[in-house]
Amino acid sequence: MRKVPFVIFFGIAATLLGGTSVTYKTTALPVTLPTTSVSITSIVRLTSSPSGVVWITGRGADKVGYLLKYDGKNFTQAGGNIFADGFGREMSDDATSRLIDGQFLAQDQQLLLGSSIDWLIGGTVKTARSIQTTPTANPAIAGVCSDLNGLYFVGELPDKTALLGSGPDPSSDGNSYMSAVRSPNSSRTVGVYKFGGLIGVIAPGVSGLFCSLTPVFMTDSKYDILHVAKEAAGTFIAERSLQNTTANTTTEIVRFSASGTVSVLASTDISSSATMKAVELSTGLVSDPTGTTFAFAYRGIDSKYHVVAIRDGAMKEVASSSTLAMARAINGDWILYATGIGQNQWTTLNAANFASGAQATVASPGNADISKVGLTVASVDPEQAGIDAGGNVYFTLPGVVDRIVTATITVTPDLLTPSLDPVSSVLSGSTFVLTGKNLTQAGATTTVLLQGNPVAFATTTQGLSLTAPAAAGTYNIQVKVVGLGQNMASNTVAVTVTAAIKPAVISAITPVFTGTLQPIPTSFTAGEAVTVWGTGLSQNPLSQAPSLPLPTELARCNVVIDKTRLGRMYFASEGQVNAFLPPDLAIGPHTLSITRLDTAFDKPEATSQAITLTIVATQPVYVTFTAPEDRQEYIAVQRPDYSFMTPGNGVAAGEVVILYATGLGAKTGTVPDGDAPKAALSAQAQVAATFGNVPAQVLYAGTQPDFPGLDQINIQLPTDQTVDANGFSVLSIQVGDTTPRQFRVKVR
Repeated sequence: MRKVPFVIFFGIAATLLGGTSVTYKTTALPVTLPTTSVSITSIVRLTSSPSGVVWITGRGADKVGYLLKYDGKNFTQAGGNIFADGFGREMSDDATSRLIDGQFLAQDQQLLLGSSIDWLIGGTVKTARSIQTTPTANPAIAGVCSDLNGLYFVGELPDKTALLGSGPDPSSDGNSYMSAVRSPNSSRTVGVYKFGGLIGVIAPGVSGLFCSLTPVFMTDSKYDILHVAKEAAGTFIAERSLQNTTANTTTEIVRFSASGTVSVLASTDISSSATMKAVELSTGLVSDPTGTTFAFAYRGIDSKYHVVAIRDGAMKEVASSSTLAMARAINGDWILYATGIGQNQWTTLNAANFASGAQATVASPGNADISKVGLTVASVDPEQAGIDAGGNVYFTLPGVVDRIVTATITVTPDLLTPSLDPVSSVLSGSTFVLTGKNLTQAGATTTVLLQGNPVAFATTTQGLSLTAPAAAGTYNIQVKVVGLGQNMASNTVAVTVTAAIKPAVISAITPVFTGTLQPIPTSFTAGEAVTVWGTGLSQNPLSQAPSLPLPTELARCNVVIDKTRLGRMYFASEGQVNAFLPPDLAIGPHTLSITRLDTAFDKPEATSQAITLTIVATQPVYVTFTAPEDRQEYIAVQRPDYSFMTPGNGVAAGEVVILYATGLGAKTGTVPDGDAPKAALSAQAQVAATFGNVPAQVLYAGTQPDFPGLDQINIQLPTDQTVDANGFSVLSIQVGDTTPRQFRVKVR
């Protein structure tokens, strides 16, 4: 026998998510029925419709049989007066009762069919009828089931006296009905039927429940086919046993291909199954409404009963029991099964989740939660139970005739242990990402601990993003995940934080002398002293030039002109550098940047962005100061006695005063780079002045001989000038074609 390969998974512990809780409610029976009580005889599996309809068969106190529809809130009557003496439960010993199984099946010469075309998706049953035929030793109808395309049933081929399809209504109410009846022949050739016609002729010896079938023909007449369910296009799963044998009681779960090839999935003949060693197969092979998942139970060589599910070609054990087990129903990922002694002595109703492995005990003796709704469990009847895809189980208990119980299964997953991957070294203040497993989990809160203290983080697609400490060192990091009553901690990882290389950034460049009395220029002149502002410009501590000529390095930094030329420097700190622009810079654009050197190897550590400077012919900026008398800003005017003009120390008419400035432009001689001129080199640009609207004589305008980058202007004040009421006159100065600058000067 050729085997069809597939995958088997055993051991539910590996996939078990966690605990489950079950809550219960009861719903009274009936709501709209005319009788006072209805004894439930079968709760059919739920349909796959979004409305979650449950079909229930029952018998009223008046011994009239009923077909009920339950939508989760209310019961409505879908059919009545079906059997005058009502329904009996499956396996009943009462000869007058009807065996109820599957969707709508009454065995022993009775077939109950619902004929509404939309009954499966929550519609009503249009007709529900029974056909009585001549009793014989063998039943005519062995099974009824359904899929989204309709109802199916199994029976013997009818002879000329049998009915199949539309025909007269025995109750003469004018409605048509569908029926199938047994044939008096003894060959037991059985067909599979859908409403209105035969869809397949099966080999002799077929009986049991057929679900989700397409026309399939089996040619092997050696076996009785007990249950069949469609698995996929061209294949189906079946339970079968050897027929007409007394010495060999082999029972098997098999897969049939479209060509008739059979592979044994489980067998009580251990030698014939390469995949599963079964001593006994329990009652029933069940499938879900869509025909994609199947379940059965077997007793293994370990003497335990195992509940196994089949989906997508793979078998997976979902539960095990030391007592007899029987698979009852499947919907979505939920599998409903019973455990106990069997027959009428099933003690426990259980549910298992195929995908997650979650387990729940729905009903068992001594169940305290069921007692809260006024019920006591002595035993359970699997035939009176169904489950929906959401994990809601609908059932009643033996002897309970006036209500059903809804058990809602809530899965509380176990938190998985988080684990952290090793962390590489990071820079202080930088952002880095923690990676690992189970760092965030649904229903739980994640905390990141740095040296045992919580720190802020952000969850990203890569992991947990956080900021490294500002101080260098080695730090321990751990993640905790708390929720669902659990507290899970990860391993601890160490991260080494090294001092970050701070970037050098220039924020502005201004003349050395600035104030509120004059606008800050955006252009400069060759040979001018400037201040570079920013961050990370040099190494601490600050440093100033010890002597002349000015150096090209202070506090481990350089001023770089036009990418290669080093500029002279007066002063350097982390946020400020005073520099001297080379006196031979040509008019036009030039660049200036700062390079900070490391402290160990005398190599560049960080270089700022390059700032473009525009060099112009003249751009005067005058030295100003704040007077102590009134805290106002004034131009620095030095008197002949070397004192400076203040509101209390005014200038005298006709005396010679000195002003200090930068930006007078080119000189008549060569100005040394970074050194004192040591000579009075006159400015090439013409300088003119007035005082109190009277022309003043400019005696000298050029370099200040003792300081590089500084200019001075000597002016003789006129003897006659205009003075305001406060004793101030206006000094106006113009250099070249620049806009004149005007300043208030105190006069004696």
